[in-house]
Amino acid sequence: MRKLIVGVVGGIAVIVAACGSDSEPVGGNGTNAKGNETSDASAGDASDGNTPPPGPTNQDPPASSTCSVENGADACFACCEAKAPGGAKVFDDAFRACACKADACAEACAESECAAEPEDPEDGDACSTCLDAQTDCEQAADDACAANAACAALADCIETSGCEQSTPDGGT
Repeated sequence: MRKLIVGVVGGIAVIVAACGSDSEPVGGNGTNAKGNETSDASAGDASDGNTPPPGPTNQDPPASSTCSVENGADACFACCEAKAPGGAKVFDDAFRACACKADACAEACAESECAAEPEDPEDGDACSTCLDAQTDCEQAADDACAANAACAALADCIETSGCEQSTPDGGT
């Protein structure tokens, strides 16, 4: 099976803005700045020093939503693909458009990768060998991927999850 190599894509910076309060300032004894009683149930009793502060709003997602190689490379790739739908297609289409040209692997891969309904070639066959030598096509696919948000997110997930560090486990 042909290895899908996704190039290193720049990380995406996430900026979290602090949330402001939309309630009126509270004066002494549960009154607002105008001296009226507040109806805000979250104001609490001013004498209660045991009320914990509100929790953070930008908590990390639960571990179950994180992709990992623990279940094998195929499961890791599938997890990342599910998080970035369409990303793999962008990479594959760009690679195939380049690799299936007449002066590349069109003839060697006519029955597999370059067929009307593409299929992975057999490991070690002429098509697989030809595809592995298409470094220019890998670069073209990397460039197309970097320019597409879903594909860039997929590449980031694959890199941060270590999907390529594991051996394939027989799926996709």
